[in-house]
Amino acid sequence: MSSFLYPYNSAFRGSGLVLFVLLLSVGAVAQSLTKDELQKVNVQLHRNVADTTRVRLLLELSAHAASHASRTTARDSALRFVKDALTLSQKTGYDTGIYRTHLHEIALWVNYRDWLLTHDEDATAALENKRTAQDKLIAFVQTNGSPTRLGEAYSDVVDLYGNQVSDLGEILQLCDSAAACFRRGGNVLRESMALYQVGFSLNRVGKLKESLPIYHRSLTLAEPTGGVHRYRVCGVLGMVYSFLGGHNVGLKYELRALQLAEAAGDTTGEAAVLHLFIGEMYEQLKNYEVAREHYDKSYRMYRYYADLHTNDFFSAANSFARVTTAANHPREAIEFLNRFTKEYQRLMTPKQDRRMTLRYMQAYAQLRDYATAQRYCDKLLTLGDPVPIVKLGQYLSIGQFLVQSKQYHAAEKYLAEAERLARETQRMYSFTDIYASWYKIDSANGNYSAALEKYKLHKLYSDSALNDVKAKEISLLEVEYETQKKQQSIALLTKDSELARQQLAQSTFQKNAILAGLVVSVVILGLVFNQYRLKKKNNVELTSRQREIETKNSVLQKVIVEKEWLLKEVHHRVKNNLQTVVSLLESQSHVLQNSEAVSAIQDSQNRVYAMSLIHQKLYQTEYRASVNMAVYLHELTEYLRDSFPAARFIHIPLDIQSVELDVSQAIPVGLIVNEAITNAIKYAFPAPVQEHCRVSISLRQDTAYTVTLTIADNGRGLPPDFDIKHKQPGLGLALIHGLARDLDGSANISSNAAAGVSIEITFTADLLLD
Repeated sequence: MSSFLYPYNSAFRGSGLVLFVLLLSVGAVAQSLTKDELQKVNVQLHRNVADTTRVRLLLELSAHAASHASRTTARDSALRFVKDALTLSQKTGYDTGIYRTHLHEIALWVNYRDWLLTHDEDATAALENKRTAQDKLIAFVQTNGSPTRLGEAYSDVVDLYGNQVSDLGEILQLCDSAAACFRRGGNVLRESMALYQVGFSLNRVGKLKESLPIYHRSLTLAEPTGGVHRYRVCGVLGMVYSFLGGHNVGLKYELRALQLAEAAGDTTGEAAVLHLFIGEMYEQLKNYEVAREHYDKSYRMYRYYADLHTNDFFSAANSFARVTTAANHPREAIEFLNRFTKEYQRLMTPKQDRRMTLRYMQAYAQLRDYATAQRYCDKLLTLGDPVPIVKLGQYLSIGQFLVQSKQYHAAEKYLAEAERLARETQRMYSFTDIYASWYKIDSANGNYSAALEKYKLHKLYSDSALNDVKAKEISLLEVEYETQKKQQSIALLTKDSELARQQLAQSTFQKNAILAGLVVSVVILGLVFNQYRLKKKNNVELTSRQREIETKNSVLQKVIVEKEWLLKEVHHRVKNNLQTVVSLLESQSHVLQNSEAVSAIQDSQNRVYAMSLIHQKLYQTEYRASVNMAVYLHELTEYLRDSFPAARFIHIPLDIQSVELDVSQAIPVGLIVNEAITNAIKYAFPAPVQEHCRVSISLRQDTAYTVTLTIADNGRGLPPDFDIKHKQPGLGLALIHGLARDLDGSANISSNAAAGVSIEITFTADLLLD
């Protein structure tokens, strides 16, 4: 089974993949034989006189000797076998044998030179011998082959090179020569594959950004062919963009690759790794549910190749467990981990054991089963990893768990170690989570001034990381735009070349016409000249208009990008300011002794958070003017559940249609839901709260523009003497009525002891429908 020719594999998680060889393979070049195999070849060589078979056997012996090229006797033997095979091939006119003997000689010197460079020895002579053998191969193919065959020869030579950075210049030159040959031969698909090889060569030495225009050109050439090569190019493009920080751009190409792979019916490891990387991109964008779907598909596909691609299989399983917990399904994550570790214990390595132990700890911590989570935390501490980056992640996760379980003193030790490793490895983005945990520790210890400083540092690194990501995305968008612009220029040049060819043919026709008669030729010449002048004038006008349009488009594109960025920045800063207010209210609540004041502070925190969540959604999504109420109300209710200890026993079912509301309407709806749920949690149910207690929330679109919001509980209802219409309501009900008026809607509040309280808000909305 084959997989993608992934660039710069060490940069990507789950990269234990076998390289997919797109171009012609040389066969058994530099392949060592066992003792029995060697004896068998020698016996066949002495018995067999068939010329082509004898050439094959001589080359097998040459490959065996070349695999031990560090020894002089082995090199001499390999060269002798190559010479004998070449002589026999030339004598019998066996062109394939001649071609392969030259390749074997090149492979010999490549292997020997790599060995010399690895041992810091002079490799100049080996390099010259390699180039001499390479020149002999190219000269032979130039004499006996077509441009396409010559391109294949250049590609085959590239396949023989190792991973020496010093060879990059030669490799790129060979790849360019191969592409040029395929272009002359009219073989568009092979030209695309040669350019793909250029991009891969750049990736091997870490030049990811430089490879992007090459891959784009390869994809442009591959599109008309309709072959599977297209989704391999799209897959590599997506991963390069993602590694460079352009997750949105990368996701676009990965989804295109997946679409093409599914159209081709591919369910192999190539499709599995596509789902794995798409899941990682959605996880980076915090879309956990979609990420979970792709991780699950990747895991199910890799199950068929678990023994062959163990690292990728475990990466898919680990990622599925991680994102399942992040999506607030910890029990499902634990059940999956139990099944997985039991079934695949035979493939478990210390590295995989560490990863699975970490997932168990995080899942149990999410369930607030801190005793079980502590056992896995203790086990994780015994499974230390010497790699600093891995240790950084482990210590940070352990510190976060200890803070969550209120073991503040123990957490300080691991957070301090994580901070040291973050500075040592230059992983500055880790400070965002480190200082967020420090802030919680200082707040819990009553050190509010230190907590405020830690919170400022958390926001500083958080904003810095976000700005860095956005800067990378803008830079990569510019690269893509410039690449597309260059491709359009190439297309225009191609059309100009075709026009020039047509004009040349027309000129030839004119010359032949002159010979038919002077008068007719003069008339024709005049007509042709007039036509040529009109075409030239039209071409000049079209070119001028094209440039004007391109200039205007460029200016408009920049203005749009700047305005979108500024709008995101406004929402981001509003959200940050509201979060600062929440933090200040939290700090203030710690010093208050009056329970009513603390409750009022908490209510204010929840209202401010409801508004800040709106702005957070606006700067994290592509649509800046609307909010998806299904996603927003789900996160708001989860926050309110975590804010009140009693709420953990209250069932809050949601029936929210995917309605997009303008921000001016989304904020009142969020505040109404906040007030209704808060009142229900506080007053609807007698203490202690029972598990049958529920607060249901429904948001539905009744007509094209009418939306109804319903919040109902099954509590004890309002007091019997409470007159909703005439008695002065409390602040919560007053806010609900006022916010309903802000929506230009009506509020209907009903109550009875048997069915609890029901609040129904009906309003006319400016909907942005999917």
